Amino acid sequence: MSETISWIRCVPGLLAASVGVAAAVGWQRRARAPLSAQAIGGAAWAVSVALKFAWAVPTNGAVHHALLGLLGSRIAEPLYWSYIGLLTGVFEVGATLAVVRGSRLRRAERAEALAFGVGFGAAEAVVVGLVGVVPAALMVLAPGLLPHQAQEALAHAFGGPVGFASVVFPPLERASALVIHVVTCALVIHGFRVGRPWAWFGVAFAYKSAVDAVAAWAILSFGVTHSNAKLAGFEVGLAVFAIASAWALRYVLRTPRASAPVVGAAPVASAAS
Repeated sequence: MSETISWIRCVPGLLAASVGVAAAVGWQRRARAPLSAQAIGGAAWAVSVALKFAWAVPTNGAVHHALLGLLGSRIAEPLYWSYIGLLTGVFEVGATLAVVRGSRLRRAERAEALAFGVGFGAAEAVVVGLVGVVPAALMVLAPGLLPHQAQEALAHAFGGPVGFASVVFPPLERASALVIHVVTCALVIHGFRVGRPWAWFGVAFAYKSAVDAVAAWAILSFGVTHSNAKLAGFEVGLAVFAIASAWALRYVLRTPRASAPVVGAAPVASAAS
């Protein structure tokens, strides 16, 4: 079984993980923001995704089935994609709000706010990359450690030829997703800076929920998992959207800090340092 798997299969995952490492190291060298901001961002990602999976794994199938039974596929499918996006808004953006509100990040300047977002997105890039590396490495080094069914499944997943799409698109997607995470986190912190935390939380919530709803559509309906041409169109579109979002964020962050106390913020004396 192991002969069908080549070390080259580890390359896409390594490249995806390297996006997160490069972003974290690069921003730290450029901005000199406290490393704790990136660490808090990575921890916030881990907690938010764990909570999202804990909710989604036992409920998504039932929600999808119920929508189909009540409304039919023409209406149910778009609602289900929207539901997937809303889960990301509730858990990921909600966790971001909770962490920022309860810590010194609500007073963060631009470099530290962006560092928090970099840590959030870099953690995802590294974990997603390793998820692609570890199974392939096991199949090369020690396939006997895996159950027979797992070997069969991994041989099917990793045993085919390695093409341009399988090497280029994973790191491109991680780079785009990282930028989107940075934008979302920065919008939440910006809300506290300008004294309108709930308004900007709403912007961040809608932004990220919409992105994941489109991603759900791309996977479940558009067919990116079955067509390299469709995958290329989606990945290029996502990259353009991420670049445009980063460009727009530059202008948002130019808004001066609010001089009045931030409504809804925790008292400074009780904030985590």
